[in-house]
Amino acid sequence: MPAFLTRGIAWLPISNFVLFLLTLTVAYSISQAQDLVMTPLPFISDTGTFPPASCWFTFLLNAACYSVVCTGVIRYFQTRDYLEQDAKAIRCLNFFGLVLVIVGSLGLSMVASFQETSVFKIHALSAMVAFSCSSSYALIQVYITRCILEDGFSRFNNFLIYWIRLFLFVLNFTALITMVIFYHYAGILVPHDPRLTSFRPLPYHDERYYYITTSSEWTVAISFSTFLLTFAYEFSKVNLSMDIQYEGYMPIQWNS
Repeated sequence: MPAFLTRGIAWLPISNFVLFLLTLTVAYSISQAQDLVMTPLPFISDTGTFPPASCWFTFLLNAACYSVVCTGVIRYFQTRDYLEQDAKAIRCLNFFGLVLVIVGSLGLSMVASFQETSVFKIHALSAMVAFSCSSSYALIQVYITRCILEDGFSRFNNFLIYWIRLFLFVLNFTALITMVIFYHYAGILVPHDPRLTSFRPLPYHDERYYYITTSSEWTVAISFSTFLLTFAYEFSKVNLSMDIQYEGYMPIQWNS
């Protein structure tokens, strides 16, 4: 194990990655084991639509969202100091990245809380907000990483991290565009609850386009969680502390 993974708060990006993987694997395993989905590679949301898989899906995904917000806030303050000498537009871009990660996490939390079988429009809109914000945030972080390297902060970052992030962003963005394009061609249908009906049609009209779409969605999710994992390198150089000052109790006077 690289030594930097045990320093500073490198555990925070690692926790993001672990929570995302737990969300995907637990919901997928339960939905497959209890025959809650009809295909071997369903949409991620389909694995968390019906209980008991939906219970774990909502719980773990919300926990991951909180962790992502914390990561985004710390990343913003961390890079803000290194961008003080850069143009105002780059500093504004850094703040916009913070807004994107908060909005995207909120959208992802709504995906977990509003199942597609109950409120499909809110679920679908929240998913697109989360995916688009994550891809945009990755692009901003790739650019900021490049700016920091050009400013000469080689100890803070290195070109290997930059190229890894650039690759993950390209993979994420390509998968997102592919998912959006082929979603309509697949003829996606809302899944049916197996506890309420014995008739369960396949959730698509075109099998080929369906699996292209679902594999693209899984690629978007895994690539972005891996992108956040790369922050462990910089976060290993960050230490958080809390200063609590105790001033004693203030006397209370009672007037009778």
